[in-house]
Amino acid sequence: MEACGNPPLGRPVPGSWPPRGYFIKVRTLLNQFSEAFGTAVDPVLPVLHQSVQALREAGPDNPAQAVLPRVLELQDQLQTLCDKVAEQRAYLLIFGPLKSGKSTLMNALSAEYVSEVTALPAYPCLVNIRHAAEQEFSLTRYDGSVESVPSLERMREELHRAHAELAERLRQAERAGEDFDPAVHAPRAVRRVELRLPAAELERSGTVLVDTPGLYTRMKFGYDQMTRDFRDSAACAVFVVRTDNLFLEQVFAEFNDLLELFSRIFLVVNLDTSKQDLRPDGSLAPSLEQEDPQRILDAFESLAMSAPLKAALEEGRLRIFAVDLLQAASRRLRGEEEPEDDAFRRFRTELADYLNSSEYLAAFVGDCLRRAERLAGELAAVGSSEPVQELGGLAADLEREQAVANQKLETIRRLDGFSWAEAFRPLREELAQAVAEDGAEIRARTARALAGAVEAWYRTDASLGDLGDRDLAPLLGSCQNELALALHRELGRRVGAGEGGPRIPSGVRVALTAAGVELDRIARERYDALDPYAGIVPASVPLHPNEIPVRRGFWDWLFFRSRAKVAVRLFGPPEAPRKKVPKALKNRRLGPPGRAALQAQVADFFDSFFPRIQDELLEKVFQDYALPSIERIKSGLAGIERDCRERLRRAERRLAGIARVREALDRLEEALEDSRRRIREMTSLHGVEEAETAMGKELVTNDEARPEPA
Repeated sequence: MEACGNPPLGRPVPGSWPPRGYFIKVRTLLNQFSEAFGTAVDPVLPVLHQSVQALREAGPDNPAQAVLPRVLELQDQLQTLCDKVAEQRAYLLIFGPLKSGKSTLMNALSAEYVSEVTALPAYPCLVNIRHAAEQEFSLTRYDGSVESVPSLERMREELHRAHAELAERLRQAERAGEDFDPAVHAPRAVRRVELRLPAAELERSGTVLVDTPGLYTRMKFGYDQMTRDFRDSAACAVFVVRTDNLFLEQVFAEFNDLLELFSRIFLVVNLDTSKQDLRPDGSLAPSLEQEDPQRILDAFESLAMSAPLKAALEEGRLRIFAVDLLQAASRRLRGEEEPEDDAFRRFRTELADYLNSSEYLAAFVGDCLRRAERLAGELAAVGSSEPVQELGGLAADLEREQAVANQKLETIRRLDGFSWAEAFRPLREELAQAVAEDGAEIRARTARALAGAVEAWYRTDASLGDLGDRDLAPLLGSCQNELALALHRELGRRVGAGEGGPRIPSGVRVALTAAGVELDRIARERYDALDPYAGIVPASVPLHPNEIPVRRGFWDWLFFRSRAKVAVRLFGPPEAPRKKVPKALKNRRLGPPGRAALQAQVADFFDSFFPRIQDELLEKVFQDYALPSIERIKSGLAGIERDCRERLRRAERRLAGIARVREALDRLEEALEDSRRRIREMTSLHGVEEAETAMGKELVTNDEARPEPA
């Protein structure tokens, strides 16, 4: 069965193209190109790897990290291109709708049962399958990491987990209204799967099968990037479609884009030759796919084929084959010989012819050189991208930050050892002087109140203890309250006027301001936290009954009672004079001498109490204000010192990261410039635009016969 629109293909006759020795010459030229390409491009890879490491280690606060996903993508593409040229393998891309027969085609091409393996592309990534003596599995992720997987079962588990995670990341991007980019939104997503397994047919042909997910799935976010990856890794493409879908317009909706990406596409129409049709009489007859599949292809060409597909067919860039892939795979797996006119045999023959032709070699050379030039150009553009250009300004900002931090540290060093306690001491003296007038008024007023309380006591029946606790003690408390409020008020006036801090030289004040310590703010905060009554203590006048002259009566004289005993009988025991004393008895027994002695006791106590309590309250207010303020100043300086040192460490780390990135990118720029110069020389040497003609001329030789197709 012949392919639609294609001339019959058979064995070349003697003297026909290609001539003897053709494929040896192809291989020789390919070897030469591979060696020259490696010399031109391979040196970029280690320098590029160093740039990736520098970007990774730079940290998320380095703006250049924004280019890391793009650099990783370009690194992967360049590495794939270098591997492709070095291995000189033919990468064959197989794509098509879901359930079109791609896996069956891969079984037939490799003559091995790889269908189980090729079920993996349900995850949106490429799967490369090639020959190896033993099975090997690996994953390449968007962040550039490569992981070996011990078994196919583990591979499935990992892809199942990754698929669920990828779907969730995709939904998150959709909810955020962002265009999903796996390199940015899911850097741990799988970019490519590598499968190596024993397949003698793949070993003989040197072919790498590139399997793809169905093109019409929800996860088409990476279609544009994936098709670029297709083009970078595949020599040509095979599109598989079932006859049932051949006339569906949506199946070929994006085929025009693929025609622009590949110089040769093979369209394989997957037949089902076992299918039967129902006749009017109810009997079953062989379907058109079994009886005359050419009519289906003719109808497709005349009725359903778009103009671009028709043009590609006429130009020879599109080849169409109608094949029962299930039957072909069955024969190949059983090792059966294929008939001469077998459609699948003709498909393999033409595929092998193309992969061993001057057309393919010219396309291979031209594509590789253009691809290398473009990748090198895109990598070079990274150095002039906005995030990288920001590094210069960021470095200048960090250096200024270092200078400021070092200046502050020098200022703090100069303040080390300064006596803050001595600097605050004048404030205490100033407060004492400032409240002296208020203190004198409070003292005089309290003294009068104390004397009045004693006089009032004589007009009551209260005990001597009541006089001390009930009448005199509150007056002492009120005196302390007035003193405390006067001190607090005076301190507040000074704080409000900016005079509540230490008395320091102007140079020290300037240094504190430069270091970032605000004395006025510390003074206000500490003043607001003060409790003006914190230093007040309960106080009472100690009254001594035995020191008060008491008149003795008739019976006292009769019984020879001493004045002390008389005082106890009148006031109660000295330690608790709580006996009520009627006012008449007070006046009769105490008289003017007793009154004067009692007033003297109270006055003598207050004369010693007032200056002492005034000094204690002053010291309490001063200490409660000054000591925490000093601690705040010291802790503020210590905190600023820690902050400056941390800023210096952070700036040093970031500057080192910037330096590493810039040095790595500078080395990369040099390597790329040298590589691009060599690529341009190779492009000029091979004449890429006229590559096919040039290759055709070089390949004319008569040394060897043409080998059998793979």
